[in-house]
Amino acid sequence: MRADMERGRDASLRPTVIRAVVFGAIASIIGIVVALAINWFPPAASTQAGKIDTLWDVLLICSIPIFVLVTTVVVVSVIRFRMRPGEEELDGPPIHGNTRLEVIWTAIPATLLIALCAYAYIVLHDIEKAPAAGNPERQVAVTGQQFTWSFGYNEEPADSASWWERSYDYLRYRAGREPSTKWWGSLGRTDPHPWLFWYRQSPRYLVPENPFSDTPIRRADPPMEVSGMVSLAMDARGNLMLLRVVPPQLESAGAPAVAPDWKPLFAAAGLDFARFSAAAPRWLPSEPFDTRADWEGAYASNPDAPIHVAAAAHRGRPVFFQVIGPWSRPDRVGEREGAVGFGSLIFLVFIFAAWAAGIALARRNLRLGRGDRRGAFRIAAVMLATAVLNWILSAHHVPSPAEGWMLLNALTAPVFFAAFVWLAYIAIEPIVRRRSPELLFSWSRLLSGRFRDPLVGRDVLAGILVGAAMSLVLVLTYAAPRWINLAGMTPLPPASQMMLGPAAVLASIVQVCFTVMLNCLGIMTLFALGQVLLRRKWLAVGFGFLLIAVLSTSFIGENFAAEVPGILVFAVLLTYVTVRFGVLALLVAFGVFQLLIQNPQTLDISRWYAGRGFLVVGLILALALFAFRAALGGRPTFGAARPDEP
Repeated sequence: MRADMERGRDASLRPTVIRAVVFGAIASIIGIVVALAINWFPPAASTQAGKIDTLWDVLLICSIPIFVLVTTVVVVSVIRFRMRPGEEELDGPPIHGNTRLEVIWTAIPATLLIALCAYAYIVLHDIEKAPAAGNPERQVAVTGQQFTWSFGYNEEPADSASWWERSYDYLRYRAGREPSTKWWGSLGRTDPHPWLFWYRQSPRYLVPENPFSDTPIRRADPPMEVSGMVSLAMDARGNLMLLRVVPPQLESAGAPAVAPDWKPLFAAAGLDFARFSAAAPRWLPSEPFDTRADWEGAYASNPDAPIHVAAAAHRGRPVFFQVIGPWSRPDRVGEREGAVGFGSLIFLVFIFAAWAAGIALARRNLRLGRGDRRGAFRIAAVMLATAVLNWILSAHHVPSPAEGWMLLNALTAPVFFAAFVWLAYIAIEPIVRRRSPELLFSWSRLLSGRFRDPLVGRDVLAGILVGAAMSLVLVLTYAAPRWINLAGMTPLPPASQMMLGPAAVLASIVQVCFTVMLNCLGIMTLFALGQVLLRRKWLAVGFGFLLIAVLSTSFIGENFAAEVPGILVFAVLLTYVTVRFGVLALLVAFGVFQLLIQNPQTLDISRWYAGRGFLVVGLILALALFAFRAALGGRPTFGAARPDEP
C-alpha cells in the first residue's frame, strides 16, 4: 500500500512542478513590472540620484523572483505533501541528502549575494569619493559640457562622444628644438599638455563614415555639417584648446553682428588675457562667422614658445576658438604627400606577393588534397568572431537603422582578413609540416584541445618570455632619450582605446587576438617562402630575419640611429622564437608584446589608468602560471621527484 501511494505521488508530481514554474514566472514578471512602476523615492535632488535608483531597481529585479520562488515552493509543498487521512501511521521515505542539490542552493544564492554586494559597493564608492580622485576622463568630459553651456549652447544633444589623442605635432616640435634630457622631464609641468581630450556632441546621432578608425568618432568623422554640432579639444588639465560650433543654417533677417566677450574663452583655455595683444588674422575660422579676433602671446609656463589665438563668433555666440602654436599645422591646406618610404614599399610588395603566392600554393594544395582545412577554418572563424566582438565593444552604437549599415561596413575588413588567413594557412601549412614539422607540434595539440599538454605549456612560457623581452627592447629604445640626448624622438604612447572606458579596454584586448594571428601568419609565410625558394633552412632563417628587419623600418622614422639597433634586436628575438619553438610560441610572443606596448604602465596606484596596467599584467601572469603548471606534466611544483621519475 505504501509503495503504491509513493508511485502515485511521483507520477503526479511533474505536472505540479510545471504548473508551479509557470505560475512563478508569471508572478515574477508581474511583480517586477509593478515594482518598477512604483515611484519609491522623492524627486532627484542631486546628480547621484540616478545611480541610487538603478541600484534599487537591480535589487528589486533580483529579489522578487527569489521571493516568488521560495513562496511557491513552500505553498506547493504544504498543499501537495500534506498528510492525508489514513497516513497517520506512515513515515516518509528515508532521505540521506542530495549533495548536488545542496551545492546548487548554496552556490547560487552566495554568488548572487556577492555580486549584489560588489555592485552596491561600486555604486556607493562612486557616490562618496571626492571629485578630485575621480576619473579624469569623466571630469574632463563634464568640463567640456560645462564649456558648451557657458558659451550659450545649452540645448540637450541627441548624441555625444569623447576620446583621447596625443598631440604628436607638439611633441615633434619640442623634440627637434630642445635636448631630450631636458624637455622629456618637463612635459608634465609645462603648457600645453601633450595629451588632448576630444568631446563632440550633436543634435543627431553620430554615425561615423570610416568604420576602421582606432576610435569610432573622430574630429571630422562624421563631418561637422549639422547645425548645433559642437566639437572641442582640451588638454589633460581641462584647458580649452579648440572649439568648433556649427551655427544655425537659418537666421532672422537683419540680425545684428554682436562681438562677444572673449575673456571667458581665455579663462577656459587657462590663459591670462592681459598677457596677449591684438594681432593680424592668420588662420581663417572653419565655421561661418560675423565677428572675429586674433591675439598673440605666450604661456606663462613656456614663454619661449609664442602662441597665436584665433576666435570667431556668430550673432554674439562663439563658433570658433583655437590656441595655435608654432607646431600647429593647418589641416585644410592641400599638401603633396611625400614619397613612400623604403620599408613601406617593401611591405606593400610583400603583401601583393604573399597574396599571389598564397593563391597559387593554396590552389595546388587543395587540388592535391593537402592542408589542414579544419584548422584553417577554426582560425578564420576565431578571427571573424573576435572582430565582431571588438566591434560590439568599441563601436559607437546608435538606436537607428544606421546601426545595421555600420555593422556591415565594419565586417568587410574582418571577412577579407579571415579569407586571407584561411588561404595563407592552406598554402603554407603543408610546407611547414613537411620541412619543419616540429614548429607545428604544440600548435596541433592546442587545436585538438590538449591545453594541458606539457609541450603546449613549454611553448606558451617561451612565447611569454620572448614577448616580454621584445616589449622591453622597444620601451628601452624609446625611453633612452630621457637619459641620453637623442634628437627627434618622442615618448612611446599607449593605445588610445586603453585610455577610454572598460568596454574600450576590453575591445583593445580582444583586438590583439585578431592582429596577432595576422602577424604570426605573416612571419610564418616569410619562412615558408624562404624554404621553398632557397631550399636550405639556414638560408630561409636569414631571409626571414632580413625581411622582418626591413619591414619593421616602416614603423620607425624619428631617429634611425637610435631605432635601428632596437629593430635588429627585435628581429633577432622574433626569428629565434619562430625557428626554435614554432607557431604557438610566436603567436603568444606577439600577443604579450602588443598587450604590454599598448597598455599604460605605472607603479603609482593613485593614477586613474593604473588599473588597466594591472589588469593586463595580471592576465599575462595568469597565463604564465597556467602554462607553468601544464609544462610540469603533473609533476610536483616543489619538492623532490618521486622515486619512479628519472
